[in-house]
Amino acid sequence: MLTINDSHQRTTKHYAVQMAIETGTMSNVDLVWALQDLENHAQCFGSLPECGELNCRWRNNCQKLTEFVNNINKSNRKIA
Repeated sequence: MLTINDSHQRTTKHYAVQMAIETGTMSNVDLVWALQDLENHAQCFGSLPECGELNCRWRNNCQKLTEFVNNINKSNRKIA
């Protein structure tokens, strides 16, 4: 399970509950995607190599996730 950071996770989950999203055992990424959809935004968290959306509430964590995934992919290519 991806954990962005505990304080962000709690804040995101609290916000989702306030927005009437049944969070259950949703991963952080699924939770953000549900919130993006509810706010009529593309469900793009963690999936774009470059993002031009400077005012996105998830931008900082999204870029960290994207960088993390890119680094894993680079490491896997070196092994293969």
